[in-house]
Amino acid sequence: MKGLAGLVVSAAIAFAVSSCGGSSPNTSASSNTPSPTSRLAALAAWFASVSTDYSAVTNDFGAVGAVGGTDLTGIISACQQLDTDVQKLQSDVPIPDAATNAIYQDALTNSAEFATQCVAAATDVSASELVTAEQYQTKALSDFNQINGILKTG
Repeated sequence: MKGLAGLVVSAAIAFAVSSCGGSSPNTSASSNTPSPTSRLAALAAWFASVSTDYSAVTNDFGAVGAVGGTDLTGIISACQQLDTDVQKLQSDVPIPDAATNAIYQDALTNSAEFATQCVAAATDVSASELVTAEQYQTKALSDFNQINGILKTG
């Protein structure tokens, strides 16, 4: 179970969304196409509405990684908290951009699966369940990193 301590090597998901406020003028010929500024504003407003829950999930990924590999009770507790906080995010409003929201929904699904598999791996002291958990973790973190890039640049 030594691998559980390192499950979240890259859990320092960058939540620097301060750069979401762009100032590009609307140069689109179509009034149906949102301007880059309005898209950034919509993404920034969405993030402001979910930032507490979003940050909780980030902290939970870090907490899982911070637990010692032999502290199975601690690992289970941290993974259960991650699952609880992912459920809160799932009940929040979706991202107001369909393509970004699809990535976000994948991140939430993969995070919930990671939490479930993490608990199973620690409960059963199972290497195969650990591998499965790590696969979901990798997918979730990749999805969150992609979302963070979109939040920064629009």
